[in-house]
Amino acid sequence: MVLQEKFLFVIIHKISVGINERDNNSDDTNQSIGDVVNTFRAKGYPVYLMNWNTMYNTVANEYSQNDMNNGYVYESSTKISYPKFRMPSGNYYVSLRYGIWDNTLKTYDHNKLCIIDFPVLKAHSVAGATIAIKNWVGVLTTAYSTERYGGFWPMHNDYFFSSFALIAKVMAVTYPKLCIVDAAWTNTRVGNDLNALVKTNSLLASTDPFAVDWYSSKYILTPVAQDPASTNPDLAGGTFNTNLRYWYNYLHDVAGFQVTKNPNEISVYDRTVLKETGLNGIAQSVNPELKCYFNQSNSLKIEINTKESNNIRIDIFDLRGKLIENIINKKNISNSYSVDYNTTKLREGIYLVTLHNGVKTVTNKIIISK
Repeated sequence: MVLQEKFLFVIIHKISVGINERDNNSDDTNQSIGDVVNTFRAKGYPVYLMNWNTMYNTVANEYSQNDMNNGYVYESSTKISYPKFRMPSGNYYVSLRYGIWDNTLKTYDHNKLCIIDFPVLKAHSVAGATIAIKNWVGVLTTAYSTERYGGFWPMHNDYFFSSFALIAKVMAVTYPKLCIVDAAWTNTRVGNDLNALVKTNSLLASTDPFAVDWYSSKYILTPVAQDPASTNPDLAGGTFNTNLRYWYNYLHDVAGFQVTKNPNEISVYDRTVLKETGLNGIAQSVNPELKCYFNQSNSLKIEINTKESNNIRIDIFDLRGKLIENIINKKNISNSYSVDYNTTKLREGIYLVTLHNGVKTVTNKIIISK
């Protein structure tokens, strides 16, 4: 948790019960979350670490019900549970659902609470993959599973990973403002076997947990997973595909959140800057028929696929909508077309690259840095 003047940031990074804080995916395995927090607090920053495992079996009511104790609020009608706690500094009372409690005014201020979802990318036996949404198991409490769910495994099979979509229901009332996926190292199979780790050297961020889950499972986890059928978000009947659909049906269709797992609606911003190469950045579509990416620091690779003869067009615009250059405009192109565009002629700045294959149009934002 990081406390600033106007906002309280709660960073949720799930550590399973029984897992030592030293079991981490850092290049320096002697480092832990506790070390990071202690380092910044020693420098004067109001940063604290709070382990919710210490209160996960404590039943509590909301502050508005005159309960000032730390614990988990549980709603028997919905099965939703979430934590409420006093900051280790002692200055703030936090309800993960309603926000910061003012005990003088007897009101909540949700605008002062910023929740950040910070999972580590890995394969998972029952979920298929642990990413932004599955990480929300760390928000609810698994205590009293027999009384509340009929047992430990019914809790998982009938509530977490089923059409009941309890994880999505909890996320709907404690929705994160940002999701950051740690894929520096990716666990390619179920368990904590360090030999199953692959250095994927990536960090992803999105305000949409479904978009970041789809992309990181599709392009980072699945290519290295030992059971790719379980982790592939697009494989119908696959473990992660099925769970993602359950969670999406609730958050999007029932709760009304504007989330997506449709690749045609997802843009990916790759801001890799290497001093030795001067690499540029791109916000690219992941549409398989219309691809645009940097394959070298100054070379923009564009690939257009068509199922039948179509007219294709590739344009570059500035942010005001002014046409900077028409790269290609051809008729009766069949199957595929590929071109390498040298970006050195473009000034430093942000541009829009529009690709059209006669049927679909995709716009990509590119950033030129020199």
